[in-house]
Amino acid sequence: MRLLSAPYRVSISGGGSDFREWFQHEQGAVFSFSTQQCIRALAHVSLTNNWHVRYRQVDVSPTIGGIQHEIVKKSVELLYPDCPPLEISSHGELPGHQTGMGASSAFTTGMVSLLLHLSGHTDPHPELVAHWGERIEIEGLGRCMGLQEIYASAYGGVNLLMFEGEDVDVYPIPVRLRRGLTGYMNKHCFLVYVPETTSGDGEFKCYKSNLRQIEDRADATRRGVALAIETFQKVSQGEFDFMAEALQEAWGIKKANHDTCSSPSPTVQMVDHLNAEGMPAKLCGGGGKGFIFVCLRNKEDYTRLSSFCTAHSLVCVNTSPRWDGTMTQLLSTSTGTAS
Repeated sequence: MRLLSAPYRVSISGGGSDFREWFQHEQGAVFSFSTQQCIRALAHVSLTNNWHVRYRQVDVSPTIGGIQHEIVKKSVELLYPDCPPLEISSHGELPGHQTGMGASSAFTTGMVSLLLHLSGHTDPHPELVAHWGERIEIEGLGRCMGLQEIYASAYGGVNLLMFEGEDVDVYPIPVRLRRGLTGYMNKHCFLVYVPETTSGDGEFKCYKSNLRQIEDRADATRRGVALAIETFQKVSQGEFDFMAEALQEAWGIKKANHDTCSSPSPTVQMVDHLNAEGMPAKLCGGGGKGFIFVCLRNKEDYTRLSSFCTAHSLVCVNTSPRWDGTMTQLLSTSTGTAS
């Protein structure tokens, strides 16, 4: 039996510049962190010779072709077509369906890590995991999307992701700052969940529509790239408070770049209200629901944030970086003997 874990991600700035359609002709950069919250799954070889995949529903099939979960199906087909039937049960620590936390890519990197281990890679490098993640989601499933989610989950930590030409480079903050940044974020950084029932109507995520907006509003995307690089430089110098300033500026850039974030939906109004009240905030995804990331300038402001969440019947949790990326851990052998 194997335990998979893959972190969600939050980007501070630079979203949109991670599309290959963008960075093949202009520099892209995203400053992001992987969260302590993860998607986890247990997997083991099936004793019934049937595939069993449990998530929001249950898929059972004697062949991988009969599995409805498209990431599981495509991962096996591309990466390990000779994989024996597995039983996989997944669970997310956060609501993950279309919430802007990169849950889909986290699950993909988890599947990649599992299949690499099963096919003989005992310690796959994050770059290999990210490579296969891109092949599965973009080439295999045909998704028009950026790469930040895949790389953030595969690598973990707090990074500047640089995109240029055909290359993706990952620059982590200095190791010596990890403890200090973790402590700062535990006190200052929070995720506020806005469920679908609160957000109103409208499509949450349309990658192709987003890409058109990014290309049409190139100046805003360039400002996001510059802010991502500046934020990385400031945080790497120990200026953690700059994250709050960057977050508020990044929200303005996002509103300029995405029609769904400039429309007066209830969720957008919540983010605007938090910023107006001196609590820097940004919607994690590209639409009207999901998670709002808040970085308080002063930890004492948590009382005001808590009151805001109570008034709107919202749940708020603190978050900080997970320094390890996607991984697979062997819990036991197929006979149940402890390894």
